[in-house]
Amino acid sequence: MISACQSRHLQVGTDILSKPVLVIDIGSSTTDFAYIRRGKEERLQTGGEVHLGGGIMDEILLEQCIASSGLLEKRIRRDLSESEPWKNYCEFAARKLKEKYFSEEDYYREHGLVQSVVIGLHAPVRLKLFMNEAMGVKLLETGSPRLSGKSFHEAFLDALKAAKAGIQGELPELLFLTGGVSRLPAIRDWCSEVFPDAVVVTSAEPEYSVARGLAYAAAIDARLKNFRTELDAYIASDRVETVVGERIGDLYRRAVEVLTEPVLEKAALPVLESWRQGNIKRLVDVDARMQEEITTYLKSDEAAELLAGPTKSWLRGIAGEIEKDTVPLCVRNGVPVQQLSLSSYLALPDMKIDVSAGDVFAVHEITLLIDAVISVLVGMLCGGSGIALVASGLPGIAAGVVVSFALLLLGKGQMEKVVLRANIPVPVRKLIPKGYFKSRLGNIAGRVKEELLGNLTGEKARVLSESLTNEISGQIEQCLLRMAEVVEIPLG
Repeated sequence: MISACQSRHLQVGTDILSKPVLVIDIGSSTTDFAYIRRGKEERLQTGGEVHLGGGIMDEILLEQCIASSGLLEKRIRRDLSESEPWKNYCEFAARKLKEKYFSEEDYYREHGLVQSVVIGLHAPVRLKLFMNEAMGVKLLETGSPRLSGKSFHEAFLDALKAAKAGIQGELPELLFLTGGVSRLPAIRDWCSEVFPDAVVVTSAEPEYSVARGLAYAAAIDARLKNFRTELDAYIASDRVETVVGERIGDLYRRAVEVLTEPVLEKAALPVLESWRQGNIKRLVDVDARMQEEITTYLKSDEAAELLAGPTKSWLRGIAGEIEKDTVPLCVRNGVPVQQLSLSSYLALPDMKIDVSAGDVFAVHEITLLIDAVISVLVGMLCGGSGIALVASGLPGIAAGVVVSFALLLLGKGQMEKVVLRANIPVPVRKLIPKGYFKSRLGNIAGRVKEELLGNLTGEKARVLSESLTNEISGQIEQCLLRMAEVVEIPLG
């Protein structure tokens, strides 16, 4: 089939690759059937092989010629019975004569074909091999003990019918014949008898089709081997890491943009409300609780969904840059570029390149978030709000007097430390409305984003960036390797 697809003389490549095909290889001892649909072989129920080959006709031709040798018959039979090599030589000569006859049967049917073989085991003896119309009929219609008394014609028809019965899918639209015996016009007639709707074709030199196909297959294998060698070298280089590393800052920017507000609202705000209700005694205890809640949120499905879109968009840019290298690699080795296309892979719903929010926001950045939130709260408690501690009613007035007095005695810095460790009465905590918490967190979101991005892209985060770069690069390289495992070079 590979030979047919690659052949310049047999223009059936499109048919073979797009239509159901039955390849029939008639060898010297067996006939093999291969059913191919959309370029893939599908197993036949018959097992695909029949012990029927052109060697049977060679034996019949040799036997008929020996029987026609007159006085030399006994000497020839004795010599061939004593020497297997001489017998094989004579059968081979008979095969070549048979193939020559059937390749131009119209001419030789009228003029005949004769060849002499000198057997030199003892005294030289000449065996006359001949083909004519009567002998052509005998080769096809004479029963053979090796075929349980059936003729080659009968056995071949039976094999064709068995192959047809073994096809589970649609019947072949094209029958491709290979092997020297396929030169026989009768073979094509029998194929058309069993598969009347199929086109029957064979190459100009069908005896060489398998050898040519193997040579083409070796060339394809060599190209695939070279492709994988080049890809391995590419992956072993630092090219992918360089591409990812140069763009890691953009990933941080996208992550900070989509995650900062949700983290403040879904993780920080509930912890502050828990403190406001008195479930957390001191502000200094808020730190550990908030770290736990932020970490949990960053690992949640919600955070993953928020980051998925920006990450995919970012990865598409990475893919486009890497394809500047992989496309030429594919072209050099005859591999379809789409088979190593990261952009196509990223469009799949089950793509395996994963960037988690927890990887982007490491402990240092979580601490920064916590510090920013607590500083807002402490500022409000120390009089910075202008609302909670000057609220109407006796508790608000009392609290304002206490805080003002403390500020005079301790100073603002010391006062903040006291507030962090103080078990502030719940009524005082509730003087700060829940909505005000949310509003102030919204006000600081922009500043928090700036500081987070500065920290993530700064020198202090170099180790984190290298680790994340290596993690993402490793996933991309594994993705390329997985795609390379199923790369196929088209046959036609």
